Amino acid sequence: MASTATATSNPDKSGPAERKYSCEWRGCGQSFDRIEHLNRHKRRHTGEKPYRCLVSKCAKLFSRFDNMMQHVGIH
Repeated sequence: MASTATATSNPDKSGPAERKYSCEWRGCGQSFDRIEHLNRHKRRHTGEKPYRCLVSKCAKLFSRFDNMMQHVGIH
């Protein structure tokens, strides 16, 4: 018989009502447990890309550091 687990059945995961940091972008409504996750999320709305590829001849920009580091691996 297949299990039908839901997010509410996992005590380690907090639901949206328990999250402390909410996105106030009009119509968004997402919320996060950590402020850094909210700050990362906000860049989706603003389009900000503060991380530039470390390779000098590459001008690619990224909104997330981990994505930039993954990109550096292709050089």
